[in-house]
Amino acid sequence: MEQILELYGRDTLEDKFNDSNLFRQLSSLTPKKMEIKKRDVLTSSSDYIYYIVNGTLAQKKLGVPLAVIGGGSFIGLNSFLFQKNDVEKYEVLEAGTVLAFNKKDTLFLLLSLQEGWLYLLFREKKQNEILVENQLLLYKSGQDRVKETLCQLAEKFGTPVQEGWIIPRCFNKKFLADYTNMTLNSIKRITEIYIAKGWLTIEKYHFIIKTKGGDDPWEL
Repeated sequence: MEQILELYGRDTLEDKFNDSNLFRQLSSLTPKKMEIKKRDVLTSSSDYIYYIVNGTLAQKKLGVPLAVIGGGSFIGLNSFLFQKNDVEKYEVLEAGTVLAFNKKDTLFLLLSLQEGWLYLLFREKKQNEILVENQLLLYKSGQDRVKETLCQLAEKFGTPVQEGWIIPRCFNKKFLADYTNMTLNSIKRITEIYIAKGWLTIEKYHFIIKTKGGDDPWEL
């Protein structure tokens, strides 16, 4: 991978072999449009890879969320690289729509492109980076884990409001506990600390981060 980075440069890989460009490359194929409901599960063992038009899914292993994926992303691409018994599972957190591309047609098209295999390699690289980030997060204190997770969710999936950022309802205390590898009681205790400090509030089961602006809008 390091040789690939030296040849193309990290920025070039990010710009050229991302999911948006891959979606354009697959425009000649005819995907199947699917509506996904909350708690539906998609797996990499199916005959399809999926492009998320809208909605939110959690990649899980042994019931534990490893990553959260939203609109504009592909899931299932790693099945081209991994063994068949290493099945990826994606649980729908928020309903939406996906486009299902036939796996064989997708692989044939990618391999027909001069640099098509780099889409698969870049996807594996991004996946590994997410797993490493999550692993490093586990070495931090409980309060830092919760704060950083809430900030990441707000940046990627949140909606700006007058007082800060509102986080989707699907990212509740139970999800935080699973995602940060903490107990539900610990999550309740830590969120109460942040609420008392005025950094966090809960309205209609939504977390709301009260940002202050400046160089670090997430500071307490």
